[in-house]
Amino acid sequence: MNQTKNFKAPFRVYNASAGSGKTFALTVAFLDKILRAKTDDAYKKLLAITFTNKAVAEMKNRILNTLESFAKGEFEGAVLDLAQEILKGSNMTQPQLQAKSQDVLVHLLHHYAQFHVETIDRFNHRLLKTFSKDLKLSSNFEVSLETGVLLAEAVDALIDQAGRDPQITDLLVSFALNKTEDSKSWDIAFDLNKTAWMIVQENDAPYLARLKDIPLEQFIEFTQKLRERKQILDTLMREFARSLLDLCEVMGFCLITCLMVLLSRSCKKCLTLSKPQILSANGCLKS
Repeated sequence: MNQTKNFKAPFRVYNASAGSGKTFALTVAFLDKILRAKTDDAYKKLLAITFTNKAVAEMKNRILNTLESFAKGEFEGAVLDLAQEILKGSNMTQPQLQAKSQDVLVHLLHHYAQFHVETIDRFNHRLLKTFSKDLKLSSNFEVSLETGVLLAEAVDALIDQAGRDPQITDLLVSFALNKTEDSKSWDIAFDLNKTAWMIVQENDAPYLARLKDIPLEQFIEFTQKLRERKQILDTLMREFARSLLDLCEVMGFCLITCLMVLLSRSCKKCLTLSKPQILSANGCLKS
């Protein structure tokens, strides 16, 4: 357990790897604060923040169970270790700690709503609620945990920019036209929704991070160059297909092996397509 920073006020930060005892350290720190305070309601001024709901429940249970054990004078085992941590550097004795724990426990149970141990998400949600007007948010906004819904709304917002933002409009129109040329549906929403899931995939994050700082103009330029190279490749594929068919005719069908038959069919299929494609043998036999 590594305590990275100690602030005199107003907070303390603990940084440690999973399973190294963050919950225990926060529990000790919380108990230390409320049991050394002069009043019994010091917990109202404290906020413990952790990552998961499971950790929140565990921390609250530890605090309450420890206070109960202290209040009953059950100083043994892990409870004794906690008591020694709290008494270390203080002027309290065990009997005084027991009496203080009784008072704090009763007060806390009567004002449980002001006992603040929560997740980072919950804390941020409360902040947004408090400053919703400043952030120009609706006061009754709701948090959605449905990733698919959020991504769909983001895609809709992007498509809604068509006709407003010239660059985005050109890109979306070009994308739709390319889909129709490939004999696919012109509806780009499906493709955009599918691609949007890359944003929430951990494996894709490093690559997206490298792309986010590239200006849109560079993407447009790259797309144009890619199309030009593809057109050159399409032409080469057509020329190769024509040359191979001519060779087959010169050599005579009887000399063509089974492989040449498959290649011949592939070439004919290639020449009939609006855009040449590399066809597999299975694809040729089905055509």
